[in-house]
Amino acid sequence: MHLLCVWCVFFTSLACYPSVHLNIKSTELVPYPIPSELWGPVSVFLMFNVAALIGNVAAQFTEWPGPRYYWILVVARPFVLIPFFMFCNYLPLQRQPLPVLFANDYVYLFGSFVNAFTSGYFSSLSTMFGPKYAAILLSTAPCELRIF
Repeated sequence: MHLLCVWCVFFTSLACYPSVHLNIKSTELVPYPIPSELWGPVSVFLMFNVAALIGNVAAQFTEWPGPRYYWILVVARPFVLIPFFMFCNYLPLQRQPLPVLFANDYVYLFGSFVNAFTSGYFSSLSTMFGPKYAAILLSTAPCELRIF
């Protein structure tokens, strides 16, 4: 179960980051303190990496869902986040059937933060819970997965 959770966390993160995130354009409806040519590097790379780091560190202090029930949030995560990013301003010049439901840039940035934070948090929880339930000889496998 824990290995499936690791896969699901990284599948969701890599499905959205960076390919979908880089194609979400700023609507500039709300004044943004960073110039538009820096929108991608700041909103995608800096936000994701800082939020993932915060999620990794937060997992050291709290293990909230617990080893029995955290898989529910991990499995629900792609069904919430992937449609959310598709309804942001994703590929604004090429989108035919999908409307833009989340036009505010700050809503997208909050969703990007939630995506990265939960990626770091749930990947850390998965690699912490996995060795507790594995056989003694297999208990180092999640740590070896984190190396790659």
